[in-house]
Amino acid sequence: MDTWEPVHADEGHGEEWQHEKFLEFVRYKQLVGEPSPHMTLAVHMSKDEDELERMWRVGVYATPYSVLTSEAIWREWPWLSAVRDPEGLRQWIHDNWAGFHVRTERRMVRTPGHFATSLLSWRQWMLEDMYALPKGVTMARDSRWLYDIWYGSILQNVHNYGRYITIRAVEAIRRSLGVPLELYDIRSIGGESPVRCLSLLYPAYKSALLVDKDMDAAEMLGEALLVEVRAELPQVSHYVLAAMLCEYREAYEDHHQYPARTIDQELEYLNGEKAAYWKDRKWKTSLWEVRKEVIANEALGELHGWSGVRHDLSRWLRDKGQNWTDTKYLYPEDA
Repeated sequence: MDTWEPVHADEGHGEEWQHEKFLEFVRYKQLVGEPSPHMTLAVHMSKDEDELERMWRVGVYATPYSVLTSEAIWREWPWLSAVRDPEGLRQWIHDNWAGFHVRTERRMVRTPGHFATSLLSWRQWMLEDMYALPKGVTMARDSRWLYDIWYGSILQNVHNYGRYITIRAVEAIRRSLGVPLELYDIRSIGGESPVRCLSLLYPAYKSALLVDKDMDAAEMLGEALLVEVRAELPQVSHYVLAAMLCEYREAYEDHHQYPARTIDQELEYLNGEKAAYWKDRKWKTSLWEVRKEVIANEALGELHGWSGVRHDLSRWLRDKGQNWTDTKYLYPEDA
């Protein structure tokens, strides 16, 4: 069995330091509305729609994992139009593929054919499978059972949906439609990144996590870490913790994350060629206004003079031993 590489810690960055910085990282992420700020935008933009339209929009958002692309699709193809003319939707995707932004996490749908097949299978799942799913818990069936039923249904029936995006689709359903689908673990099975981060936070378990790939140990440590985090931040869920494990590892090991980076990414997309494609066709996005409504304004580059990802901030954690936050520092003066 192949082993996973350990995350190498610098001198002075021991277990206590890592726990302190991880908690700070989560705190600062939460202050600006991360993780998944694009999901927050998509849910907010759909709040006045009926239940079927909101469920459709979950799939329209999750398939590219991009609110920029999903807004373009659902504006032209609301649920009833998709029901009536699936092949017209498929053709429209092919015709407008130059304007489709697809996040790197969605490698399985990076061609118009794969994308259309995936989105239309979400449509088919709504028509054939969704109605049979329970919407709540009973005396005999608890919330874990409910989560697993929905998670398994989407994972098995929607084409090109793996572990990562299925977790996010279920979370979007919870937020948008109020179905009580609370992720109850960190979904460590198949999740190399969160497990490698746990080995950084709990070095005594490095062999169990990286060599033996003991997922029971990973879940046990995830629960212990959640208790630690909730002592200060009681609102943090398993979903948030799992995302923070991935993003903290990216910040520390890859110099590729900081609090508000995803918000900056979305700004970069709004200023990029994919957004320009729709603008050239006289289509006006509402994202500029919605960002101001739902995201901490301190973290909005359009209000403070930056236009995308601030790459210099990605090195703060590893090189300076600090986490950046727009709620405390000014950019670029303090960078």
